[in-house]
Amino acid sequence: MILKRLLISILCCAVLAAAGSAFADTAPVRVGELTWLQQDSTERSASLKAMQAAFSVLVGGFGETAENDTAYLYFRDKEIIYYDNLNSMLLALQSGEIDAAELYSSVCRYIRNQNSDHLKVYMGDQMNEIGPRIENRVLMLNLMDALFSVDFSFMFLEGQEPLRDLFNGALKELREDGTKDRLLQEEIADIIFNPEKKIIPAVSAPIEGAETIRVGVTGALPPVDYFTEAGKPAGYSTRILAEISRRIGYNIEFVSVDPSARVLALSSGKVDVIFWARNHAKDGELVNTLVWKTLFRDHPDLTNDLSEDEQSMIRSLRDAAMTIRAGENEQMEGTILSDPFYSDWYAYLVRKE
Repeated sequence: MILKRLLISILCCAVLAAAGSAFADTAPVRVGELTWLQQDSTERSASLKAMQAAFSVLVGGFGETAENDTAYLYFRDKEIIYYDNLNSMLLALQSGEIDAAELYSSVCRYIRNQNSDHLKVYMGDQMNEIGPRIENRVLMLNLMDALFSVDFSFMFLEGQEPLRDLFNGALKELREDGTKDRLLQEEIADIIFNPEKKIIPAVSAPIEGAETIRVGVTGALPPVDYFTEAGKPAGYSTRILAEISRRIGYNIEFVSVDPSARVLALSSGKVDVIFWARNHAKDGELVNTLVWKTLFRDHPDLTNDLSEDEQSMIRSLRDAAMTIRAGENEQMEGTILSDPFYSDWYAYLVRKE
């Protein structure tokens, strides 16, 4: 019973977060998303509502409000509005056309750092604010990860299994020799904690006589992938690709594509590889590396020790989330995916009052 009450508190206070007077009435919250999910806005809204209902059953009901009677952003009904690029969505948020922009935690943090006078983050940045109310930060972070985490992989057309396998082999090496963790630290954790640090373009020495792989980059997810003002590709994913290039003996060419045009670019042969987000692996680690790098900045003495009951609850919530979200960001027919190279969770950008 204590654990159940803790779960309800965590989900209501940390993940769902009170969204202030902007959401004080009963009208649906207008949420902007980039057009890379494989659903129309009505289907996406229904998916979010179904997830709310399923979690209500699992944890004994939601709908509580905070003491100041503000409404919770996550559990309000939503009207989803899609945008083809990040700039147009951020302009819509600033102008009030939408109430919130849904992206990923690291992306929200990065954009907030650049616009700290106007924007704030809901969900990913809550871990310190709620400290006095929730003692088990480890469980809270695991729950956030289980409910909202997605994995980023490389997508290829069917028939490119040999190339996919080369990528997987290089990714395995990057995990085992510590390069992946180092790049996470340098390109994401350090960036989101230090607003003054700049994203540096990826540098990959050309391999003479080698075949070239064209990779579609949207630039819509700084600091994961990004185009500098000079038009140079940069960010964590491009650094990963530079390492893959060196290890498999192929040159990498970055091609700019809109989020909504990624699949067409792949199927038409304009590019050979695109980035793709999919539901967090069911049998993966309970907490991803970035979560720990974020948490340990303020709490270096924490360990990820969870009871069997707590781990069972997290896996049950992940199963529910995967069932509801099945198909909304999974791979397209006729394509194959690499192993994940990055994981993050959904978060919201909202305007400061």
